[in-house]
Amino acid sequence: MIWNWLLLLFLLGAVLIQLPRLIRLHSPQDTAVFCTLCLLAASFTIADMAGSTVIRPMDWVYGIIKLLSF
Repeated sequence: MIWNWLLLLFLLGAVLIQLPRLIRLHSPQDTAVFCTLCLLAASFTIADMAGSTVIRPMDWVYGIIKLLSF
């Protein structure tokens, strides 16, 4: 349960730090992708906290990291 709160706190920090930078770049595609990924991560985390049987947030984060690291 503590991991869910830490992940939400990390996501909030990332949004607060990176969103103004993305807006200043005037790149709507990058901003849309960033916001979509953050919303997906937050929704999966909140669903896991509510006891839903969807994929757990740390599992899909691990899957993405595994795909990105060759």
